[in-house]
Amino acid sequence: MITAPYDNEEYFYTISGSYITKLPKAAKVLATISNKGNFFKAGWWPGHDAARGKIMAFTYKENKKSLTVFSNDLTNGAHSQQQFRLLANSILNAVAGKY
Repeated sequence: MITAPYDNEEYFYTISGSYITKLPKAAKVLATISNKGNFFKAGWWPGHDAARGKIMAFTYKENKKSLTVFSNDLTNGAHSQQQFRLLANSILNAVAGKY
């Protein structure tokens, strides 16, 4: 449900330059950074090659907990135009089935 409106490959804007390296066992990966050599398109991100193939978002549901984690900033200025659905769908997914 969270990533349903997106294609298998999409462009994401990130201001943080961060990524996720470890997951809980019950986690489900929602987005990864491309493994392609040209994944980084523009901007200033020293050491961006270290992010290649790393996890950008995951969801976790276990022990009555529902959690979604993003390594990028979904609400930074107007850059979130394509990513606002990830945040909205994460909120809806967390409460789905409770009502």
